[in-house]
Amino acid sequence: KIEEMTLTDAGTSASRLTSILEARNITGIIVGPARTTGMGLDEIDWTRFSAVRIGHSLGHPKLHTIATNHYAAMTRVMAELLARGYRRPGLLIESILDTRINQLWSSAYLRQQLALARKDRLPPFFSGQDIADKMDTWVRRHRPDAIIVMGNDINLTALRRQGWQIPDDLGVAVLAQPDKGGTMSGIDECNGELGAAAVDFVVGMIHRQERGVPAHPQTVLTDNTWIEGGTLRPRPA
Repeated sequence: KIEEMTLTDAGTSASRLTSILEARNITGIIVGPARTTGMGLDEIDWTRFSAVRIGHSLGHPKLHTIATNHYAAMTRVMAELLARGYRRPGLLIESILDTRINQLWSSAYLRQQLALARKDRLPPFFSGQDIADKMDTWVRRHRPDAIIVMGNDINLTALRRQGWQIPDDLGVAVLAQPDKGGTMSGIDECNGELGAAAVDFVVGMIHRQERGVPAHPQTVLTDNTWIEGGTLRPRPA
């Protein structure tokens, strides 16, 4: 079975986790995404465990990584927008989210802009937080015909109240579906498959008796799924 533990279970530091894990006869560890980018867990004696991390946010140690293919996700979003006739896509995202994935979203976005006319290449909008509150100002200034956002950062009702016709004069594509509410056109990160891949990887390590921090960490990328949610124009036949 899988047993969930948090650092607060062991007190104020991770130093007690090694003894707690051993007392519970736990030999495999899946480290979830860290709250703070670059966070470390060096207090754990990793030589005793088979371990992988989910995502890129854990700074150290450098464990094997299971992650969503964020670069491919952005490439797919841009391709879908262009296929549907959009020519001025804009990216609005919290800077901390892009940093947590090693700027893979922004890198792919900027690379894909080379396929656009120079007059249609818009600067990405990076925000500390509260993107929804600043979205209307940015959109009216730069006049994109589609925006790329996180599902939790977009309020379609508010955009419609501000006069935007979605998806006709402003398309909306999401890099991750919202936690609550209906689906939107864009990426489903398939987190269930991501978790299954992490379990499969660490179980294989246990069977091979591979423990400790690897000398050459591997990264396994899981593909995403495209969802038609009605917030973009239909793709032409």
